[in-house]
Amino acid sequence: MNEATCDLHPVFVLCSPRCGSTLLRVMLAGHPGLFAPPELHLLPYRTMAERANTPGMSEFMGLGLVKALTVLSDTSMKTAQKELRAWERDDRSIPDVYHALTTAAAPRMLVDKTPTYAEHLEHLERAGAWFPKARFIHLIRHPLAVMDSIMRLNRKPMVRDFVFRGEVDSWRAAETIWVRHNRNSARFLATVAPDRQTTIRYEDLVTRPEAMMRAVCEMLGLTFDRGMLDPYQPGRMTEGIAIGDVNFRNHKGVDPALAEAWRDVRLPHPLSDEAQALAAAYDYPVPVATAQ
Repeated sequence: MNEATCDLHPVFVLCSPRCGSTLLRVMLAGHPGLFAPPELHLLPYRTMAERANTPGMSEFMGLGLVKALTVLSDTSMKTAQKELRAWERDDRSIPDVYHALTTAAAPRMLVDKTPTYAEHLEHLERAGAWFPKARFIHLIRHPLAVMDSIMRLNRKPMVRDFVFRGEVDSWRAAETIWVRHNRNSARFLATVAPDRQTTIRYEDLVTRPEAMMRAVCEMLGLTFDRGMLDPYQPGRMTEGIAIGDVNFRNHKGVDPALAEAWRDVRLPHPLSDEAQALAAAYDYPVPVATAQ
């Protein structure tokens, strides 16, 4: 990694799957000082050749990076894919890819919202080591709402195979995903300076969107822009194949009613002690009895 790469300060969104991160990404994309493409899937790898060998990368998971290159270069998907293949043949390092994206996006800050990063603490630690000036947004949502969404989307083959990788076969497995991602995020952020991070609850994002976006802008050193409050405006890289929340286009705007979605969820068993403790740390009420 060269000195220029060390000077980069991308913005990483840390979260679990199904917590509203696509909504957050598109809201961030409404700020003229931010470049927030769909999921990039970069941190788990050291080189582009290593990334290319991941199942599903060419069919679905890799489309966010292609979309980013298309917009940054003002070119076609076919041309962007050709450039990406060249990076893979050259086995370009992932820090160099971040450098290319950040340079092309300048003076905007690059935002990388990829929920799978928080699966492994070492991937988050890699972000801290590669980018000492990076900023972090931790997005968290009530565990019952996340688990319910995971279980429903796991019925879709593409989501099951490429996002959850077939591992969700029970409510307990869905709970494990929520715990693992948020536990890893919290542990990593404990090592990050307070002025380079902020935590947002999804429930606050949909009920108090302006307050949450102002908090993010303050942490990033940006002036708040009201365009962030209208995520369904065109030009935010939501066209074509859904990359992120497959249900995003089912809504017309920020829906505050979704903050209460967890109340209708009935689990077949109580949450584990670890899940309850983590939920309590973020002020989430968890019913003692959730089963019907």
